[in-house]
Amino acid sequence: MIAVIKCKAFLPNVVKMKDVIPSWSPKLGQDHEMVLRQRQMIINEVSEKERTVVSDTSFAVLYDENSSSWVVVSKISEGVLTFRVHNSISDKLKNACDDLVRRLHEANIKFEFIGKVEIFEPQGDKSIYYGEIFPKHLFRVAIKQKQIETAIGIISLLSGIILLIITIPPITAIIFDTLTAEWKTWVQNLLDQFTASALITATVSSLTIIVHFLEIKKKGIIHWTLE
Repeated sequence: MIAVIKCKAFLPNVVKMKDVIPSWSPKLGQDHEMVLRQRQMIINEVSEKERTVVSDTSFAVLYDENSSSWVVVSKISEGVLTFRVHNSISDKLKNACDDLVRRLHEANIKFEFIGKVEIFEPQGDKSIYYGEIFPKHLFRVAIKQKQIETAIGIISLLSGIILLIITIPPITAIIFDTLTAEWKTWVQNLLDQFTASALITATVSSLTIIVHFLEIKKKGIIHWTLE
């Protein structure tokens, strides 16, 4: 199976892919027989209508030792790169894609991913899986996806802090100086309840966002869906 990852990146001619993601650089040279054989194998598994273009525009081969996945990198147009990751085992292929995207996120050259990751059967032209690439900072994604909880949490936290300040004895004495002792006690108890409620709501909202963030992180930087 082959996974296709497309992205925009300005890659100067003097910069090699092995310098961008050294951990994915094969120990053997690009002209080594085994590397050339793997390159041709991947090209042969590309759909017939794209095979010639991939063959003519490929300029680098990468390798991931952890998943035993090979990658052919091609540049169809200036500033647009396509990574074709090959592995016959679905889970290993997905893990390889996840690691590759992370490495590209961390590279000293900015990679802007185009669309979703697609996985194709050998020589197929219709994807069987696709994956949504999430940004590097997953916590921002969690906040964006939990906008209501975030808003409630911020409002509750600010309200709780304000009420907490108001309930400080010296401030309470100044604000409610005209009230009788009984009313001061009643107001103080009421404010204490509101303060506790606001802070608890803020805590619950924060925990909801944190749990959601951990769920996103557990799934990886690419979220896969069956086509």
